[in-house]
Amino acid sequence: MGNGGFGMDFARKDNPNVVYDSPRIEHELDVDISKVIDKGPVQNGFDYSFMYPAGIQAEPYAVYENGVMMPLNKDSEIVLITQEKMSKLNVKLDKKEGLGDSYWNPYNSGKLLIDKAVGFIENASDEDPFFMYYCSQAVHLPHTPSKK
Repeated sequence: MGNGGFGMDFARKDNPNVVYDSPRIEHELDVDISKVIDKGPVQNGFDYSFMYPAGIQAEPYAVYENGVMMPLNKDSEIVLITQEKMSKLNVKLDKKEGLGDSYWNPYNSGKLLIDKAVGFIENASDEDPFFMYYCSQAVHLPHTPSKK
């Protein structure tokens, strides 16, 4: 499980010291998506990262800050994100069902990513230059924006 960028690694649920090797099947439940254990932005030298590892179109359906899953709600849990669950939001999964945050809603992803980027810029030191690598979360297909 990873993305086309860094390809990041997650651990096996039954052994946090072993990298999960995806068999590329439906409902991969034996992976610990709570944190990136290798090959993520932090392990590749970024001082800070906020990301959707596979955009909004594939698993894990979660958001990560510095390689750790950031709960989307105080009651968030890791659950299986199914088409049935997404149909209630009028969302079609572009790829397969998979693990993610129980409050996953791709309509909210753009604003969250933009707010984090703008906040980082506004709080940046006038003394220290920085490089921001910003990738839109909704790539490859036309995605429906939030009603707002």
